[in-house]
Amino acid sequence: AYGTAEGSQFAMRANGNVQIGTTTDAGYKLDVNGTGRFTGNTTINGASTDSGYLEIFGNNSSLKIGADKGGGATLKYNSNGNLDITPRSGYNTIFTSGNVGIGTTDPKGVLDIREANRVFDGYGNLNIFTTGADTQNVGGAIALGGPSYGGTTPYPFAKIQGIKEGGAAWSGAMIFGTTQSNSAVTEKMRITSGGNVGIGTTSPNYKLTVSDSGAAGYSTAIGLYNTFDTAANRNWAIGLNRIAYGDFSILTSSTQNGTPNTERLLITNGGNVLIGTTTDAGYKLQVKGTAGIGQFTNGTAAIDAYGGLAYYGANTATNGMSLNSSGAATFVSTVTATGFFNSSDNRLKDLTDYDYNVSDIKPITYLWKDGRDDKKHVGYSAQEVQKVMPDAVNEDEKGFLSVNYVEVLVAKIEAMEKEIAYLKSKI
Repeated sequence: AYGTAEGSQFAMRANGNVQIGTTTDAGYKLDVNGTGRFTGNTTINGASTDSGYLEIFGNNSSLKIGADKGGGATLKYNSNGNLDITPRSGYNTIFTSGNVGIGTTDPKGVLDIREANRVFDGYGNLNIFTTGADTQNVGGAIALGGPSYGGTTPYPFAKIQGIKEGGAAWSGAMIFGTTQSNSAVTEKMRITSGGNVGIGTTSPNYKLTVSDSGAAGYSTAIGLYNTFDTAANRNWAIGLNRIAYGDFSILTSSTQNGTPNTERLLITNGGNVLIGTTTDAGYKLQVKGTAGIGQFTNGTAAIDAYGGLAYYGANTATNGMSLNSSGAATFVSTVTATGFFNSSDNRLKDLTDYDYNVSDIKPITYLWKDGRDDKKHVGYSAQEVQKVMPDAVNEDEKGFLSVNYVEVLVAKIEAMEKEIAYLKSKI
């Protein structure tokens, strides 16, 4: 070995190994203990059956830079300051463990990218582009997935992709896809270059277009769910009815937090509106049950449960006016008109005899219990008239009686005429 007078800081062995800064031969052709500097190129050649590389050791770690025996794989800094990692042709760059941080020394995930605030422009903190020719309906994509089929092999479950839309430059769309029943990822939603959103369609014509081509039943439905757990909670849905080809329905669940399957309102493809029924009788508006027509200052008009029209007075549930399904009208107060005409054509009648003892019908005076007015009235008791002239008394759907005063008075006048004629015959 050869050394300097300062303590043998350089040694060249008979076996060809050289040590600098150490006198221990560890078996390397060149072993440097300390900082070294190369002002020129350094060439490391491996054998034809091996690899040539430069290995730099630190604290329990090392960095290998070089080429493998197959002629690929380099790790280098370019003159512009970028770090290029170029694998051998046909092979991949693989990080077997650990997190990768770009713009951070403390990556929180497998890939953590950080950058100063960026405005909404053409590029992002992460850019994924395709390198093929200018082609419609292709572009960069991100796949999301994991193991499936009971194994460890990863499969895509969903995908987000930006694609070129149409033939115009800089016209792009975003599509979202998912897998279903072990199928490939297919498109489920799209945002067009014009901002239209399509679910179930690739060509939405409106800001939101929902399309479905499934089997018979309610389709293209939008569900409105409330997770507040109470017995009164019901979920809703709106959608098209595939059975009737274009009918529009609003549905609700019949049970707490159930699936909306009970139709509450139906608009047919002919424009008829049905509420409380699904049987189209051909009317533009068809209501089954009680329906309020409007709220007014002094009361409410409604189509009641008996199929008639009713007007309720203010602060009372008593009908102010009603018109039932058979055409009979009821008023709880005065009626003012210039004349009343009863249908009386003889051609519409089968004449009969009668034998009423109308003298048993006595007038009464009364006040209304419901306070519809504060006046004293004179009339007849429907119950008393019913005993003598039952056909002159009507009972409505609620069990209340009314009197046909015209018939009672006609009978009273006829009896009076008979009495007058009898008295005249005695003179």
